[in-house]
Amino acid sequence: MSGGVGTVETDERQAQLDAIEQSGWGVRFRFLQPRNLAFWVYVLGVGAGIVGMVKFFGQATGFYGTALAGGVVLFAIYLVPWLLFLHHQNRFTSQPPRLLIAAFVWGATAATFWIAITANGALLEIWAKIGGTAFAQQWAAGLTAPINEEWGKAVGLVLLLCLARRIVRSPYDGFIIGAYIGLGFQVSEDVLYVVNGAMASFGSD
Repeated sequence: MSGGVGTVETDERQAQLDAIEQSGWGVRFRFLQPRNLAFWVYVLGVGAGIVGMVKFFGQATGFYGTALAGGVVLFAIYLVPWLLFLHHQNRFTSQPPRLLIAAFVWGATAATFWIAITANGALLEIWAKIGGTAFAQQWAAGLTAPINEEWGKAVGLVLLLCLARRIVRSPYDGFIIGAYIGLGFQVSEDVLYVVNGAMASFGSD
């Protein structure tokens, strides 16, 4: 009789361990994966994004430095409640901080300054050639963002899925990672808008 109870307990324990293994709970995120092609694509994208960011904001550090600093401070404050909110939501899946940082960095650099800022300019010109200037003024921005910006974020999500196969096991996991990518993109884009606005008015506003 006692042997039967012990067998049941062993089976239940093994089922629990199997469930934990399948869920990826507690598995650490290893970013450095030189044998994984996704790692090198990620590094390339983030590196190119950082170069693009430095080039863009570098021209604003002089005459438009106040606008740049103001934008950074403003959206750093804006960032805090969102990070708290996402941290609260992450309690259901507990994605590793390193993975979430990698997601945020992709959105803030690669998705914004490697993909979107380059592809948007090209596609905006295409809309003007297809539909004319009036059509482009009314519809180009709305048609361009879903194609370039959202795909740029999605590329980062796919790369991180390839880097964290044992950790990302559910759509909710992907939702949390994607939210951090989107947040990084949003903050970078908003600071970029601040600088562009200052440049458009020659720093007078």
